[in-house]
Amino acid sequence: MFSGIRGRIVAAYFLITGLLFLLGGGMLIAGLNAYYISGIESILTRQAEWNANFFQDYWSRPDRVADLSLAASQLVSSFTQGTQARVQIVDLEGRLLADSHDSLLQEEVGQAPEVQAALRGEPGTYRGANPATGEAILAVARPLRQGGVVSGALRISSSLMVVRRVIRNVTLIWLLVTAAALTFAAAVGSFLAGTVVRPLSEITSAAERIARGNLNVTVARRFNDEIGRLADTLNHMTRELRRLDRLKSEFISSISHELRTPLTSIKGFVITLLEGLPVEEQELRRGLEIINRETDRLTGLVEELLDFSRLAAGQLTLRLSPVDLAGLVQDTAEQMRPRAVRQGIDLQITIKDPFPPVEADADRLKQVLVNLVDNALKFTPAGGRIIVALERLGQNLALKVCDTGVGIDPQELPLVTQRFYRGRQAPSSGSGLGLALCEEIIGLHGGRLEIASQPGQGTTVTVLLPAR
Repeated sequence: MFSGIRGRIVAAYFLITGLLFLLGGGMLIAGLNAYYISGIESILTRQAEWNANFFQDYWSRPDRVADLSLAASQLVSSFTQGTQARVQIVDLEGRLLADSHDSLLQEEVGQAPEVQAALRGEPGTYRGANPATGEAILAVARPLRQGGVVSGALRISSSLMVVRRVIRNVTLIWLLVTAAALTFAAAVGSFLAGTVVRPLSEITSAAERIARGNLNVTVARRFNDEIGRLADTLNHMTRELRRLDRLKSEFISSISHELRTPLTSIKGFVITLLEGLPVEEQELRRGLEIINRETDRLTGLVEELLDFSRLAAGQLTLRLSPVDLAGLVQDTAEQMRPRAVRQGIDLQITIKDPFPPVEADADRLKQVLVNLVDNALKFTPAGGRIIVALERLGQNLALKVCDTGVGIDPQELPLVTQRFYRGRQAPSSGSGLGLALCEEIIGLHGGRLEIASQPGQGTTVTVLLPAR
């Protein structure tokens, strides 16, 4: 019954309201009972003490009746004026001398604990059942003194049945109020649960549609709370999924083109050779260079795809060993220099300080550096400059590749390291995986990749590695 959110919320409201009313009702009823009984006890006590003092004054009068047994009836009649309480007088032996209420039941008043206390000269109080009738009573007893000596006891008692009826009526009223409050709490809990369950049901339904492949799903934000933020998160997720799906489609299209172009070039020249047509030595050499270049392109593309596959599967690992980072930077940059010369770009290498070996994967770091310099060469026009620098920066070693190329639009800057992303100014070639792979490789080394760029002024990519 309470397995769903609605049931649990309603049950929580029901239980909390029930407990509050149970505790509140218990305290109220106990307080009322104590208040009424305390009031009755206070009245009876005042009457008993006043009557005991009256008896003492009466005993000092010259016209008194000397025998208590003879004066008892007169005294009881005097004591009962203005009260409905029962007044009884007993002598020292505990015999009942006078009773304001005629009763056919014989009560052992003299044996009552409050009377025994009064006969000892002490005030006595009793609250409980009348031994003769079983009725709930409150009794107060005070000693009667003749010349300072206890000669008997005065007992004033009152039924508590009226109090019991009042408490019972209050209890019934409170139970009705509690039932109404519980009904109201259940209704409020059900309503509030609906404000939670309905949006969650919509979000669940949307998530199921997304799981079936429908990415054009949006969820309305009904409230500005955690569920509203959950709806916003789901909508953001669907937008990102649509974007990634679009990038994936573009990536597949781009990869298809990237694979088709070199294969077309290779196949065209191979067909020429197979047809046995005469080919000059210079043209043959140019064809073989094309095959070699396009084969290298295909090899690089396949390696990049394999790395991406390992990255997606969480299997991209490092083979760590002490690496001379300065030597690695120098050698890699020199390997890229002939391409820079062909493009009319000034490639500079700046290594400011000697560096101790670092624990790293030399092949992966070289892959990162080649990718960064390759990007710089792609986006830097002839006559531009590329600087590859290595320096110490606090607790890190900073490898920087700075160029004077076209730069990156500020809106695109946060996206360039995402998988499949290719900027608006990107050349037709490329998979859109290079910077994403670089960032992952640097992250595996415990470092980070930072990119700063201004359109028309160039780009600086900084690789920060722990100097350990």
